[in-house]
Amino acid sequence: MRENPTLDQALTAYEAARAAAADTATVARLAMNTYVREATHQGHSTRDIAKALRIPKSTIHRIRLGVGTSLPEAWSTPTGYVAAHNAAWAEAPGQQIDRAPFEVHVDEDGARRYAIGGDVAAAVYPHLRGDRK
Repeated sequence: MRENPTLDQALTAYEAARAAAADTATVARLAMNTYVREATHQGHSTRDIAKALRIPKSTIHRIRLGVGTSLPEAWSTPTGYVAAHNAAWAEAPGQQIDRAPFEVHVDEDGARRYAIGGDVAAAVYPHLRGDRK
């Protein structure tokens, strides 16, 4: 017979699932932005890009204008991000990463602060250093 979970177990499961969903959403958004950037650079039309991604053309325009954010979702964790990123890029070994492009710092009151960029981001995404070929 299956037991009912305790409140602590249910909370832990919820937090783990929410973090995994946040990591996946962050990776999906960044992969979409990468596709739009690369397809635009290669001369593909907005219509073709929107059709390939199955998203509205207005979303393509917002990405091109830089509207929105590339920040991780609020519940993202570096470890979960790396796992989600590598799973999404499983067919592209050259895109695999060892570290997330952000760090999470938890304050005494439990608030989470994200450090984005710098050495961590440059190690994961070399094009942030400006040496992209």
